[in-house]
Amino acid sequence: MYRILGLILIVLLSLCPMVASEENNDSESGNQDTVIERVGPEFFFDCVEEASRPQIIPPGRMHNSYEVRPDLPSGDVVKHLGCILQNPNNFNITVELSVSSEVNIWSPDEYCVESYSYRYDYQDRQWGYYPDTYCNYGQWVISSELGMQNSTIELSNNETLYPHLSIYADSYFNPIQSGWQEINLTTRITKTQWYGDNQTSCINCSAINYTSFHLLNEWSNIEINSRLACANNWGYISANQIEEIVELCDQDMFDAFNQLYVAEFIDVNCNSPMMYTNFNYNMYGQRNTNCEFTVDSFWGMLYNSTKLEQAELLANHEEDGYGYHGYGNYHFQDYLDEKREYPNNEIDYWGAPECPEQFPMAYTFDVLGNSNMTKHGEIQLISHHHNFDGHSTSYNIHNHTFEISSKNSTNYVSRIPLAQSEEEGDFLVVLESRIIIENESYERTILGSCLTKSGADSLNEIYEDAVLTMGITGGPLQRFSNSIAFTIGVDSFVVVGFFSMCIPPILYLVLTRLVKRVNEEF
Repeated sequence: MYRILGLILIVLLSLCPMVASEENNDSESGNQDTVIERVGPEFFFDCVEEASRPQIIPPGRMHNSYEVRPDLPSGDVVKHLGCILQNPNNFNITVELSVSSEVNIWSPDEYCVESYSYRYDYQDRQWGYYPDTYCNYGQWVISSELGMQNSTIELSNNETLYPHLSIYADSYFNPIQSGWQEINLTTRITKTQWYGDNQTSCINCSAINYTSFHLLNEWSNIEINSRLACANNWGYISANQIEEIVELCDQDMFDAFNQLYVAEFIDVNCNSPMMYTNFNYNMYGQRNTNCEFTVDSFWGMLYNSTKLEQAELLANHEEDGYGYHGYGNYHFQDYLDEKREYPNNEIDYWGAPECPEQFPMAYTFDVLGNSNMTKHGEIQLISHHHNFDGHSTSYNIHNHTFEISSKNSTNYVSRIPLAQSEEEGDFLVVLESRIIIENESYERTILGSCLTKSGADSLNEIYEDAVLTMGITGGPLQRFSNSIAFTIGVDSFVVVGFFSMCIPPILYLVLTRLVKRVNEEF
């Protein structure tokens, strides 16, 4: 009897776990009906603030700058974090980082991607599919302004990574207000993958949030666009300014715009140093532009040469290996084409880039950032008058004061008079624009260059003399002698003198034979 009762008790005890399991399953099933967000696989993410900057920094960030902006005396915009990211699971997971649109994230860590391509392998000496490894910096990069979202990292089973993150709280278009600001970095599992299986999306998986605090002061970037008006590209100016430019740009102003060439006579070199460190691959941040120019030495060499040397300079097509010496040769060939087409016409070739009486200017000033400020500035227009002997004189031809604020953009459109050079021998005028805001230089640009009346006339005369020296124009005998002289590289008077010396003996021989023949007939 006792044996039977013991056997029944053992059987009942063995059934208890199955009952409990069924009850738990029922309970879980009931919770799934009521809980909307499901907690998925576990992972770990945390960061600590680092005092030192990473060795690898984003392109565009200045290596020798401190991570504090001069216009933010009470706080910075950059924080460097040393983080840990851990996958304790025995399967792969993909973790996504997300932040608000007011900040940008840069990870200076190197990451490599391996792919296969069909190519020739020099080691195996055969064609086939071989692995290629591409490495780059910035595994986690988030920039809402540029639409860059490299925001995921894949971790293999039981893998631990130690990523470095830099938070840049100086978003250009979505600025954070000044004061203490809370910035949240949210990591979330988006995909899981067992070994040998396809990836599975994880919509409501576990998420971990890290909070960083920034002390921000007011900051601003002043964006300046200075340009000759009446160009076809109006992509950088406001709709209101387009209306002003359309009203300004009559036919005279279009002609004046076309008369101001930059590349013909001068070489311009510009640099745009950054006032402080910035993100977004050189696109944003306060840059102050500084441009300088030099007059192309070709024109001075051309002007100060003999007529034969001038013709040789203009005809030298192989000087730089690209088919012509420079703009001078290009224009001379264009002049020759026009001369051949209209041989009887007097050509005013250099009248086209002759300085106009006035020229059109347009400026736009925009303030970006989180500041609430008003600043005063000044536009200075300078004309540099050059001769081809190296002498130069500068004149301040126009000044305009303006006021900019964080609440609106400032436009300025005007016709600027350009007085002709009063100094004898000035051939070239170079126009320069300077922007000064609160006694600090923000922009110095070269607008263009043009020829004075005497400069245009002198170059026309040089071209006319050159074609005559080369034997292209002139009378038949003149073209014959000049072409021979130019071919052998001597002045035309040498050839003329040679023929002049040859004429008397030839005449003597001819007359002698003629006289002898006449005497024989009698």
